[in-house]
Amino acid sequence: MSISPILARAPAPSESLTSGRIPAGVPDIAIGVIEASGDVDADTLPDLVERLDSGVDAAEHGLIVDLSRVSFLAVCAIEALIETHYRAGRAGIDVVLVGGPRCVKRALAATGADVEFHCLASPQRAFEVCESRYRWSSLW
Repeated sequence: MSISPILARAPAPSESLTSGRIPAGVPDIAIGVIEASGDVDADTLPDLVERLDSGVDAAEHGLIVDLSRVSFLAVCAIEALIETHYRAGRAGIDVVLVGGPRCVKRALAATGADVEFHCLASPQRAFEVCESRYRWSSLW
């Protein structure tokens, strides 16, 4: 498994997104991105937790966890995602998941975690959701 953190700026809706990298000249909204791949299980849990904690600390307006290249998602990893979701929520940060493989969708559904998160099909859509939530919250 590999987990890489990225601090990015939200893309304009028309911008294309490749590998979580955001083009220059987009709105100044700090959104953290964590990309995971391979097996996310008890062996890789400490690294995941470290990256999630760093992501919440660095992100100002949203945290996207991209699980689209995960081949196995263990219950302990889902618990870490839920804990991060609650911690981020207390700080006013949304956590959005990018799903993908059937194994991820099934694991989230089997644990009931699919109702805890916004699970979206693409990083681009996740950025759009984080950006729109920030725009609405800044009005209040």
